[in-house]
Formats: sequence, structure tokens, C-alpha cells
Amino acid sequence: MFGLKKKEQALVKTKVEDYIEDNYDLELISRVQPQGGISFKDNYVQKGDGYEACLTVYAYPSSVYDNWLRTIVNRDGVIVVQDISTADKEQVRLNLKRSLSEQAARIQDQKADAMTKSAATDVYQTLLGVSHMMNDQGEQIKHLVIRLFVSQPTLEKLDNLLAQIRVDLEARGFKSQVMNFESKEAWQSLIYNHSQQKKKHGINFKVGQQLPTVTLGAGYPFDHTSINDEYGAFIGTTETGGPVYLDMFKVDNIRKSFNSIVFGMMGSGKSTFLKVIEEEQFARNHFIRGFDKAGDFRQVVKEQGGKTVSLDGSNGMINMLEIMATATSDKIDDPNSDSYDLTIDEGACFTQHLSKLEMQFGLMNPDLTKTEIMILSGYFNDFYCSIGLWSKDPEEKNTKVVTGLRPEEYPTLSQFRAYVESIPEDINTAEAKSKIMTTLNNMINVYGNVFDGHTSIPNMDEEQIVFYNIEQLEKLSDNVFRCQLYVALSLIWSQALKNGKKYKKMIEDGVIDSKDARRFMVFIDECQNIVNVNNLDTVEFIVNFMKEMRKYLAGVIFATQSPKQLLPENSNNDATTQLKQIFSLTQYKFFFQIDRADIDSVKDVLGETIKASEYAIIPQLGKGEAILSIQGSNNTLFHNDVDKKQLDRFSGGQ
Repeated sequence: MFGLKKKEQALVKTKVEDYIEDNYDLELISRVQPQGGISFKDNYVQKGDGYEACLTVYAYPSSVYDNWLRTIVNRDGVIVVQDISTADKEQVRLNLKRSLSEQAARIQDQKADAMTKSAATDVYQTLLGVSHMMNDQGEQIKHLVIRLFVSQPTLEKLDNLLAQIRVDLEARGFKSQVMNFESKEAWQSLIYNHSQQKKKHGINFKVGQQLPTVTLGAGYPFDHTSINDEYGAFIGTTETGGPVYLDMFKVDNIRKSFNSIVFGMMGSGKSTFLKVIEEEQFARNHFIRGFDKAGDFRQVVKEQGGKTVSLDGSNGMINMLEIMATATSDKIDDPNSDSYDLTIDEGACFTQHLSKLEMQFGLMNPDLTKTEIMILSGYFNDFYCSIGLWSKDPEEKNTKVVTGLRPEEYPTLSQFRAYVESIPEDINTAEAKSKIMTTLNNMINVYGNVFDGHTSIPNMDEEQIVFYNIEQLEKLSDNVFRCQLYVALSLIWSQALKNGKKYKKMIEDGVIDSKDARRFMVFIDECQNIVNVNNLDTVEFIVNFMKEMRKYLAGVIFATQSPKQLLPENSNNDATTQLKQIFSLTQYKFFFQIDRADIDSVKDVLGETIKASEYAIIPQLGKGEAILSIQGSNNTLFHNDVDKKQLDRFSGGQ
């Protein structure tokens, strides 16, 4: 017994001396070796600090997408090892020949069912493609073994994490398993290369899955992506850990406009993302306007000192007969002016005001003909002249100031109705007058709290943040909804134009740097309530805004669950064409999780804007994950990172 102990000590001494002779740093090894020892169990490894197991990927999907290995490799707290070796070419050819013959026999088998024959045909075509690549292009075949090493402090936690990873891999078409009775060999694969494993592991040696070099190369997992705009705000991290610093008003050879659209099903993180963007626009001191149906933005707007306006008249009204300052002249028109504040063009404001009234009455009563609308416009012109706000005399017109008066100095709709009633009867205009009176009676008698009265909402031209609440407005008639929507959009257009003209000229004159100019962003959440086939006048207005406002430092950001919300299957071609312009005019497209059933509608609208592999990923995205597609640039998969304080501020939709 004592002799055996001395023999063991001698063996240990010899090994240590051998290591020293081979220049091993034993002191370093003692510091980095597993503390507390290591014990190999049937399907896990027990160490002094916890437990470890190895998942081996043993089956792969029949088709993969670019960078497919990243879905396996990029996992927090997991060590992934790939063993790659070159397969014997002749042996591969023999295997291909045998497999092709086998699949051909299955296809020709009279007793086989249709599903079996179809599966055999798919495999046959795949193998035939590999054969052609080898013979015609010199393609090599590789052996691939992928192992994922997972560790946790307890066995229970280890089992749970292994199960989660297996389920996730299987959802992506990869099958994995912990190989029983091979824990030591798996652990040694961290140290031994493929050829060493072949010598040492015997029957437990893993040859690996055969796949073409081109497929392996396309799986490159280290495509570390990031967006680093010079003046960008942090909105999240890519799946490879890169930061996303996005400036939605950046201009370069690729990015030339500022419009965006966000898709995502309920609970995908779409609304939270919109609020992140709204907060960073607020921090930049940009002007913000928006439409809020469900009150999701109410808390954020309140904390930022912004205004929320209900368009149903419940907390004030905007007198439709009040003439707004919608037309201005800048320093180009008035070179003698030293100020960059814009000068109001009173005559143009009045003309635009009449056009606005024509549009509003047309929306309230679509049965009014173009001729009747022209008669109505004449009534309004004469009415304003009769009360002294306007004049038919050309010289006197130049002295009139029609904007910026006190609210009570403007007439109301009831006063206009009384004026129309007093107009002498004329057989040529009797029918038009009757239809106009019917429209006026409806607006005053039924919806007086919306249309009839002096403006009770303060001027909001210089307010940084204004959101229009349309929740209650939507419950009124469609005509009222469209009419009030047009009022809000007209105000937004006017405010954006004034801001843009001012700062654009200041940039051009070198007074300020472009980065310091105040931009203008419009948020339209749940945009299917505003932009749809039943509201094409509004669609046309918004499309024109998107086209024109690029020049004036303004953009629109839409949000909806899917394109199907905007483009129902029964919509006509003209409506579809108009609505598709919304998508084509967006520089940025954000795809949060979308239901698999809606992916076809996304493809129909966006085509090859994103790759087939990315279409496949979209239904699998987790909460807060999104693909950003920048028109003319690469697409980026990222996670919108928000902290608890932000979520507390974002009470409402997420």
C-alpha cells in the first residue's frame, strides 16, 4: 500500500517536471484553473462555482439567411465553439450519388403518398444544387460542429436556461441537445481542435454537419452593426452590441427627408418607441405636434409643459371664421428687413382662409357641387366686406389687417348664417343657398360647441408641444371628424412652414449652424384612424406635407399595427395608389413584431425594401426589438433600450 503511494507521488513529480521542461507557466495555471476542482457527470459538469452543460447543434434548417450563425452565437453568458474541417471531396461525391439515387427512388415509388414525394423532391433538388456547385464552381464541403456552453450556479437554473435556448433555437430551425455520457469530451472540445478530438474521443467524436463553404461563409456571425450619427440620440443597441445613435434630421447623400413609419402589433413596444423619439425631439428644443387617440401621450406632454387640445369642443374651440396667419414673407421678399421674424402677408392670408372654408364646407357636405362651393366662397367674401374686415376696393385691401385680432373681433358661424338668410332670393342661386343653409343649420344646431363661437384656445404658434386629442372627436359624425382634422392639419402646416422658412433662411445666411436650427416633427400614432381609404382628402393633404416640408426642416412619423390597417383588401386602385405614397415617402421604416398573417401585406407594400430573411425574423421579434430600414441604406436589427424611469413617464400604451 505504501509502495503504491510512493509510486503515485513519483508519477506526479515526473509530470510536473515535464510541464516545467515544456515551459508551462504553472503559477498562471494555478490561478486560472477551475477553483474547487471539476467533476464530469453524465450530462453536465460540476465545478466549484456551479454547473455547466454543453448543447450540441445536431440538425440545421434546409434554408438559411445571411449571417444566420449570429442567432446561435450572439447569446449573453454563453460560450459558443465552432469546429470546422474540410470533408473528403470524393467521399462527399459518393454520398451525394447515393443520396440522389435514394431520393429519386422515393419520388418514383408508386406506393408513396404525395407528402413523402414532395419532401423527397425538395431534398433531391437541394442535393442536386450542391452537386452542381461542386462540379461547376469547385465548391468545397465543410464539416461543422457547434457547441454552446451554458453555466449557472444551480442545476435548476441550468436546466431552465438550457430549455429556453433549445426552444429558441428550434423556433429558428436548429435542433440541439445535451449529449449524455459525453460531458468530458464536450468540455475538452474547448481545448482540442477538430483533428485532436478525432484522435482522443473515439466513438464520441463528432464529425459534424456537412454544408457548402458558401453557406458557412454566409453565416458569418460577427457582423457588428451600429448607427453612429454625429448628432444622434441613443435609442438602443444592435443585436451585436453596437450602439444606435440616430439623428432623424440628418442629411447626406442617402438620407434626404425626415419622414418615418413605425409598424408593430399591440404590446410590441411601438408606442414606447414613439415616446422615446418624442422625448429626444423635446430635448433638442424642436417643435412637436401630434394626434393622440387613446391619451397615450397625455402624461408625457403634461410633464414637458405642452398643450393638449380636444377637437370636439370639450375644452375650447377654434373659430373657423377666424383668419389665421398662414401666409408670410421672409427676408427674400423683404431684403431691407434686419429681422428674421416673418412678416404676415395679410392679403394672402385672407385668400387662403377662403380656400380653407371651401374645403371645410366640402367636407361637411360632400353633396355641395363645385359651383355651389364657389357661390359659398362669394358669400364669405361679401360677408367679411360687410362687417369691415375686408374690402372690395384694391387700394383699401392693402391697408387691411385681418390676422392677429382679438378672438371676439371675428364673426361667428351664427352671424354668417344670419347674413346668408338676408341675401335676396335669386332663382339662379336658390338651390345653392338652400343647401348651404342646410349645412349651416347642421353645423350650428347639432355641432355648435364645435363650430359656433369665438376661439377660446390661446394662440399656439410658439408652443413647443401641442397634441390634438381625437378620441371623442372620432365618435362624432365622419364629416365633423374630417372637417376638424383638416383644421388641425392646416394649423400644423402653417406653423411648420413659418418655422421652416425662418430657420432655413438663417442657415443659408450663416447666422446659425444647421445643427442649431429648430426642426418640426409631427407624430400620428394609430394613423389608420386618420390616413385611410375613407379619408382621401386628408391623405392628399398629408402626402403634400411630406413632399413639401422636407425643404422646411419638418417631418412626419406615422405608427400603425400593419399596412393592412391602411390598405384593406377591398380598397380601389386610386385609393391604394394614394395611400402607398405614404410608405414610399418615408425615409425611415421601423418594424417591430408583426403578426405572421400580416407579413404578406408588408411585402405587397414594401417589396424588396427588406430581405426575405428579415421578413422571416419580424414575427419572431421580442418586445422592444425592431428592424430599422433606412431608404437607400442597410437595415439594422436593434433593441429599443428604455429604463424604468422612462417607462414610469410613459404611462399608457407600450
